[in-house]
Amino acid sequence: MKKVLALSVLTAAMASATASAATTTKTEAPAPAKAQQQATTDIHANDYQWMNLKLMRNQNNKPGSGKDTYGELEFGGQSGALDFYGYADLLDILNDSKSTAHDGQDSVFVKLLPRLSIDKLTGKDLSVGPIKEWFLFGLINAQSTTWNNYYGLGVNLDVPGMDVFKINTGFRQVRKDQFTPAAEGWNGYYVGGNWFKKFAEQKNGNYFDFHGYFDYDFGQSDFSNNYSFAILNGMSYNMGKWFVAVDFKYYNNVYNIKDNATGWGQYYTIGYKF
Repeated sequence: MKKVLALSVLTAAMASATASAATTTKTEAPAPAKAQQQATTDIHANDYQWMNLKLMRNQNNKPGSGKDTYGELEFGGQSGALDFYGYADLLDILNDSKSTAHDGQDSVFVKLLPRLSIDKLTGKDLSVGPIKEWFLFGLINAQSTTWNNYYGLGVNLDVPGMDVFKINTGFRQVRKDQFTPAAEGWNGYYVGGNWFKKFAEQKNGNYFDFHGYFDYDFGQSDFSNNYSFAILNGMSYNMGKWFVAVDFKYYNNVYNIKDNATGWGQYYTIGYKF
């Protein structure tokens, strides 16, 4: 009952925080009546998928001052009521003895984020204010030493100036933590989100984009710190199938670690779009 109450409070706070936002963006015109009818009757009308292969370099990764060159396969899309995103990282891909991941126990990290549209499942438009669509979500962050699951409610928000703005809020389940086994089980709450804006498109089709995300875990017990926060913002330059990106990430007691887990890190990326 306490978890249900906490989720209700979190969802109400999220809606209140965004209540002053405009209800339409400049990048989306209202759909014609025929298109609106099709969207309600055929939930697969707007299906899409995408996948990127990336070579990434991080510097000053927290905790500590981590640095590594790694490969990432990133994917996402929409199929009917299912909205999905995920990636798999192969750490120390260059087998570099100077990498802080070189002798680590973890060589692969996987993130999976499926979301089910409540609007599409019920066949009803549940939009209210800046909230365009409601979702049930599950999030998995997993590697060999740690595994965290998250469950709760998500929304797509209509935020002026943004093409995409998504928020998820719910409960955290520590399925496995080799370093702090006492923390395993239902342990705390979570709020996270991501955003994207395409801009400065050129005549040849090349364009820039602004992107970012944040993750906030709080209310945890048995860790050295009861919260963990990280936020990333960056820009990409997209050239047909290829893109390059620079990202800056701020960590605050990341992974619920108190010592040497706060500060700035950088990411540099070259990627290919399938």
